[in-house]
Amino acid sequence: MCFPLVVDLVCPSDVTVQTDPGLNTTTVKWKQPNLTGWNETNITSTAESGDEFLIGSQRVTYFQWFASSLKLTCSFEVVVTDTEPPSVEHCPDDVILPTRLTDQAAYTWAPPVFSDNSGRPVEVVFGCSATVLNECHQHGIGQFSVGDTEVMYQGKDTSWNQNFCNFTITVKGLRY
Repeated sequence: MCFPLVVDLVCPSDVTVQTDPGLNTTTVKWKQPNLTGWNETNITSTAESGDEFLIGSQRVTYFQWFASSLKLTCSFEVVVTDTEPPSVEHCPDDVILPTRLTDQAAYTWAPPVFSDNSGRPVEVVFGCSATVLNECHQHGIGQFSVGDTEVMYQGKDTSWNQNFCNFTITVKGLRY
């Protein structure tokens, strides 16, 4: 009785990893594929265990070549995720501004700077929440009445990670 020869190339399961801190890449390692039913190996691949991968998904394919130009293939996905929030620099401190009871106080600040390990742009959402109506602008200038105004910047990267810069502008009315 003769049994047919069964040759198989089995790849590892999909691999999901996070980026290295501060980088948009990471080194990814996996087990080599398993070749059964054949003694000679002539395996090539589109990537090697220990290679560096960028954020995103990349298919890795292995090929077992035979003398007759036949080949076996197997594939798996390497997924590199970005879980690191954008960094924020130059977030202004809270400030207290004195003014006359009936006046507004002008104030300017340098807006915070957001950046991301992915190297991609960070979406910045701006808002002002005040106890009274104020004029408050994202580029760092405003007119503020007596009371507290919370100034909020939210930076969101393309992986939906977010970071915040919040500060309060307090205007104190003084009697002269």
